[in-house]
Amino acid sequence: MKKKFIYTILFLSLLPVFSVHLYSQEEKKIKPYIQLQYFKNSDDQRILQTTLTYSMNRMELPVPGIVLTFFTGGDQKELIATALTDDKGVARIDLSGDLRLKTDREGMWAFSSEFTGNDTIEAGTSEITIKDVRLEMALTGVDSIKTITVNAFLKEDGNDKPVSGEIVTVYVPRMFSLLSIGELTLDDAGTATIEFPSDLPGDKEGNVTIISKFVENTTFGNVE
Repeated sequence: MKKKFIYTILFLSLLPVFSVHLYSQEEKKIKPYIQLQYFKNSDDQRILQTTLTYSMNRMELPVPGIVLTFFTGGDQKELIATALTDDKGVARIDLSGDLRLKTDREGMWAFSSEFTGNDTIEAGTSEITIKDVRLEMALTGVDSIKTITVNAFLKEDGNDKPVSGEIVTVYVPRMFSLLSIGELTLDDAGTATIEFPSDLPGDKEGNVTIISKFVENTTFGNVE
């Protein structure tokens, strides 16, 4: 009887240690930050990009080598593809031209990317809704005045509908960054203009590359 009593006391005394050990293991799980972004470039190439990071000692660190799953659709999700995060914690997939994307009543595409979690990282998901937009740019020169004109349209019922009130930023690539020329607000006709600086140098042949962009637009994403 004494032996059983002693064993019971020993077992009970070990329970708090065991519980603390389990709690500390749970505490060590990484809580990731997942950011899903949409990109469309000048060649009409559409890209979904997810960045997986976590915070440690006030630093944002990438999570490489993780499989992320990409879906389309809102309530009824359909698998698009899976991709592996690179050394910067970034995973990308191309939305091919023959991929049929369902739209909701407002003509929006719904996308999401998910990570199911593992022993060291918690599960997470990120969602966005995007409306497809066509962004155009024209360059004109009269005497010494060079003008950039930007137009943006949505396709509704087979017709072009101008995008108004949205901001388009115009850039010129420099060696390590993009130099902002200005921010343009589209008028009711979906058009905005800006004069190009006359003192901006080009490359060896005198050529200058000009980029117009929707940047992290809540409706259109990133469109170039």
